This record gives sequence, structure tokens and C-alpha cells, in this order.
Amino acid sequence: MATAADILRSVNQVLESQESSRRFDVQSALGFMEIAEKQKQSKILQARDNLEIASKVIQQEKPKIAEQFLQSTGLGMIYQEPEEGEAIEKSITSMAKRLRKKDYFGKSFDKNSSESIASAVWSYYNAQNPNAILDLATNIYDSRQAIQKGEASSSQSAIFNAFKKLGAESGLKEIMLSAKKANQSEKYISKEYMEFVKGDYDIQSDIGIYSDVESQVEQVEFKQKLDSQPISAQQIELNDTTEALRMAEVKFSGLQKKMDVGMASDEEKEMYLKLPELIEEYRSVVGDSNDSLLKQFSDELKSFDDQISEIRNKGLARSKKYRELKEKRYKKRNEILGLQQKQSEESKRKAKFDEIEDVAGLLEVSESEAERIIKQKKLRSVDNIDFVDPFLF
Repeated sequence: MATAADILRSVNQVLESQESSRRFDVQSALGFMEIAEKQKQSKILQARDNLEIASKVIQQEKPKIAEQFLQSTGLGMIYQEPEEGEAIEKSITSMAKRLRKKDYFGKSFDKNSSESIASAVWSYYNAQNPNAILDLATNIYDSRQAIQKGEASSSQSAIFNAFKKLGAESGLKEIMLSAKKANQSEKYISKEYMEFVKGDYDIQSDIGIYSDVESQVEQVEFKQKLDSQPISAQQIELNDTTEALRMAEVKFSGLQKKMDVGMASDEEKEMYLKLPELIEEYRSVVGDSNDSLLKQFSDELKSFDDQISEIRNKGLARSKKYRELKEKRYKKRNEILGLQQKQSEESKRKAKFDEIEDVAGLLEVSESEAERIIKQKKLRSVDNIDFVDPFLF
């Protein structure tokens, strides 16, 4: 029969076990929070560096584009240094008059427009400010696009036809396109900086200048809409679980080293014993989520293929809808390849983990020793030497 002392001792053991379990839970949570915080700080620094680099590149490229525009159009030739004490307005007016001569736009060209262009030229050479020139180049490009669509205003037609005399249909096209892209990129960078300040560290806008310029300018609205679509709850769950799995593996590896040298505390020993089960549970969730998403993405890819085929058969392969579907298909295909790669990597990690556990259990050695034995075996296999008793290594 149990005595009162035995009962009290049992109660104390239960309480100590519960307290130990609570400490383990708290320490695990704190450990994972520490890792998550480091990852967040790394993401913040990377986003900040990317924005700073992009902003610096834009500021370096803007004067180059403006200079190319001025040289190609010949507008740089109208600039004249103001005489000492001469008002800026007088200098700009004189430059505007030159623009309305026959070797430039002619007398029929709008007086206000000529003064605006002259002011942009003066601003570039006298104040080293390329913005007004880039705005002018962008305006001409937009006017060209509007004319092609039959949507141009009278002012757009006037400005485009004026510059057409200077080669707007040939060499200027790429320069104007670069100006438009630079202006767009600068707006995107400002937008991303605002979101950065608010705590959003994911750069979603296209802040480059020259990559796929023409297609990106034409399809920028569609691309932004496509990229801004929120990922599904299932994808979020997969990403979160995968991150938790990685943290658990890192923690287990660290505890394993402590166990090997006998420096693990009682709480750490308990955590070490519990982590394999937790890792296995995470792996199961990741595997199921991967399989489910792969099936879903494959079905969506097939739907895109069917729609693309139908549009192509109707002879509408140049339509906007066709391009949008191709873009969606390309993105979905990349998502499938990404999932397949992650699935393959996860299978390899699991196989390695299971092999270490099996060897450790079979030979009754630690996981670290089992890992060393496996590495030795693989090295000897490469040298075509038969695997012998691991205890002889």
C-alpha cells in the first residue's frame, strides 16, 4: 500500500514533469521567434539595399538618356548661355523663338509648347536637371502610342508631328522608350519606399530600366495586376510549415551536438527527444500540401492550355487576351517547377534523416556517429571498396 510520502512524491513528480514541459514549450517558442526575427531583419536589409541600388542606378541613367535625346533631336543646339545679369526668362524666350524657325518646328508650332521645351533644355544644361527632358520624351512616346490607337488629342498630334521631322519614327523610338521606363521605375521606387516605411518589405514593382523594355511597357498594367494577386491560404500554410520545419531541423542539429559532448541540459534533452516527432509531423503536412497544390496547379495549367489552343484556332494569336493567357501559363508553369523542386529537395532531406536514424538505431550509436559512418560508407563506395564493419573505421 502506498504511503502518504509515496503519494506526495508522485504528485511532485507529476508537477515537475508538467513544469518541465511548460519550460520546453516556452523555450521552443522563444527559439523559433529568435530565428524568425533574424530572418525578418535580413529581409529588411535586403529590401533596403535593393531599393538604394535601384534608386542610384536610375539617377545615373537619367542624365544619359536626356543627353541622348537632346543629341538625337538636335535640341541641344538651341541652348544659349545667359549673359551676365540677363534674366532667365529672356534666355528661355530667345531659345523658344529659335525652335519656331523653319530649321526646327516652324512658325506654326505652338508658342507655349516651344517655351516649355526651351525651359526643359535650359533646366538640363543650367540646373543639371534631366527630369523635364525625360518628361518631354515620355510625352512624345505616349503621343505616338495614342496616334496608333486613334485616340490622340490635338496637342499630342502636334507634338508628335513636330518631332517626327527630327526622326521620331526611327532612332528616337528607343530613347523615348527608355525615358518612359526611367520615369515609371522612379515612380515604382517611390511607391516601394512608402510601402517599406509602412512595414511591407516585399518589392513587387518592376524597378528595372532596360529588361524587356517594350513588352513590359505595353503590358505593365496586366503584369502588376497578375503579380499583386494574393497567394492562396494553402500556399501560405505550406510556406509557414516549411519554415517551421527548417527551424526545427536547425534546432535538432544544434541539440545533437550538445548531446554528443554531454552539455545538454535536462530541458534540452527532453526537447531533443520530442523534436523528431515534430519534424515528422511537419514533413507530413508539407508533403500533403505539396501534392495538393501540384494537382491544383496542373489542372489550372491544363485549363490555360485549352484556352490558348482555342484562341489560336480562331486566329486570334495576336490578341491581348492571348498574351495575358500566355503570361499566366508561364507563371503557373514556373510555380509547378518550383513546387516539384521543393518536393524533390524535401524527399532527399527526409531520406537522409531517416537513414541516419536507422543506422543509429541499428548500431546503437548517436546520430552524429551514424552520420559519420554513412559518409564514410559513401566515400568508400566511390572508391569501389566494399563496406565493412563500421566500428573498424
